[in-house]
Amino acid sequence: MSEIFDRAMDRVRDEMAKSKNPAIGGVGEMVTALLRQRPDWAAQIGAEGKTLKELYDKMYGVAKQGKVGNSYFMSPLEAVKIACDYYGIDGDLPDLYGATVAESEPPKAPEGGAQAPAPVDDLDALLAGL
Repeated sequence: MSEIFDRAMDRVRDEMAKSKNPAIGGVGEMVTALLRQRPDWAAQIGAEGKTLKELYDKMYGVAKQGKVGNSYFMSPLEAVKIACDYYGIDGDLPDLYGATVAESEPPKAPEGGAQAPAPVDDLDALLAGL
């Protein structure tokens, strides 16, 4: 990889190692995954003044505003969007599983719809053979 990539990765890993907050480690894992998938983002991610703590604070703010009771679920895509906004990155958003996310295309249901399993009248009889 490039020197810029190495510097960005080192900066992220150093902050992860120094932080006592386990959430910073989780955010850092996401950022290192993004760096591995998109090494061309290294300059933005490794930019002076950009920290995992600030990125975590942005994510925490979103969660705090959207929570129901004491809970909030942040999808990997939402986390990536927040990170890209924080780092000033535009363009296709990779998800954490390596695919490019096409925001304009919702997932399509299988042709003919999903088939529900047949109802079981006698669970004991079904499980007897196991």
